[in-house]
Amino acid sequence: YNSNGGPYLEEFRKGDSPYRISSPAWGEEPVFPMADKVRNFGMRSWSKDEAINWKKNGQPITWNEAWEIARPWVKDPRVHQPQRLFHPSGWAAGELDLVLRWDGKIRLIDVKSGNPSSKFAESLKHQLNFYAWLWHETHEKQIVDGIEGWYLDNPVRIQYEVPSDLEMTNLGQKYKKIHREMLVLGEGPVKFPDDYPEPCRKSAGCFWCSFGEQDQEQESNFLNNLEQLEVKISPPSQKIGEIQSRINVKGKFTGQWGPLPNHYSEPVLGAMVSVSGTQITVEESEPNSFPKLHDYSDGEVMIINALPGVWRGNSRLYLDHKSEIISLKDENNETINNLELTRIGLMRTRANVEGVVISIAKRDGVRLDEKPWSMVNLHIWDGAHVAEVVAFGSSITNQITDLSPLDRIKIVSAELGWRSSLPQLRIDQRSTRLTKID
Repeated sequence: YNSNGGPYLEEFRKGDSPYRISSPAWGEEPVFPMADKVRNFGMRSWSKDEAINWKKNGQPITWNEAWEIARPWVKDPRVHQPQRLFHPSGWAAGELDLVLRWDGKIRLIDVKSGNPSSKFAESLKHQLNFYAWLWHETHEKQIVDGIEGWYLDNPVRIQYEVPSDLEMTNLGQKYKKIHREMLVLGEGPVKFPDDYPEPCRKSAGCFWCSFGEQDQEQESNFLNNLEQLEVKISPPSQKIGEIQSRINVKGKFTGQWGPLPNHYSEPVLGAMVSVSGTQITVEESEPNSFPKLHDYSDGEVMIINALPGVWRGNSRLYLDHKSEIISLKDENNETINNLELTRIGLMRTRANVEGVVISIAKRDGVRLDEKPWSMVNLHIWDGAHVAEVVAFGSSITNQITDLSPLDRIKIVSAELGWRSSLPQLRIDQRSTRLTKID
């Protein structure tokens, strides 16, 4: 108001928007990133006639106009889908809380419910630097004018210096390096405890990498209790580290589809392959993890480094960035003969595990197509390795939700799946048995 509306007043009064992406408003239709997934047309076209009474050009600004102009971009509460910034190359993404821009200057705001004394406060600067870099990459190398954290508990407003052009370049190289390291990070069951080059200590608000470090400053009652536990494995359980990860199969594609939603409602490519007369579904483990899946529809192929699994009782092969498909008509026999094939009848699609619960959480939400979802995920440790265990929808029982960290459990016939090359054991209420061990 004191700035007489800022540089965009006259543009607003003409009925135009100075922004490529407008701030959400009740009087305007919500913008869904994937509008075709919204089944309810009324929700997709939701708008109310709340016309703003704009004054004529040259007149002093009114409080109503100032309020409308100052309205920032925020996540639209009417849009149940994620509203993220995606890197043009697809390897990085982030969702902003709030963008201030009424005065012609772009300020990225992250809103925190706590206060600056929180053990997680150290990470705020790194988070905002990432957002500033992502904006730079998605807005034609534009450098924002400010990055801020707003704490609601005090309240406190903390401002940080925006990275320069050179620093943006360095940040991009750093993030890309981290992305590459994540891709080549070990696969299969995660060893725990493990050796870390630089344990993050208290500054990151996380104590997991200090497990086994004998760091008195970082120790907690939970870690102390965990370190004193002796985990024993009894039949028919196997050690988590022995779960089968990569296999090679030979067959011929008989059909293909997608992208279609997987059980996370993520769009993935799928296909059907005939292996020794048995039809098996082949699917990307995550979106864009194997975009060349549909390039091999002609002739016999060898699928290398596939991840074995099962979904709703049917065997599946999951493909990721470490998988490979080669055409047998193009490859020399020597290369093929050096590969060890797995017989489909010997492919492990289920697992029996036993150990200690070290974390558990329940989440609920709405899918892109508006259908509700619920999920419980817990991590189980057998003294050497950790695996994620998940239950969806009707498979979530009171027995599962009543579990707490340090509880000992045995799981028989969990379905084997994969996320980011890591095993994910899924509980099926019809075939999986979970027992709490006293």
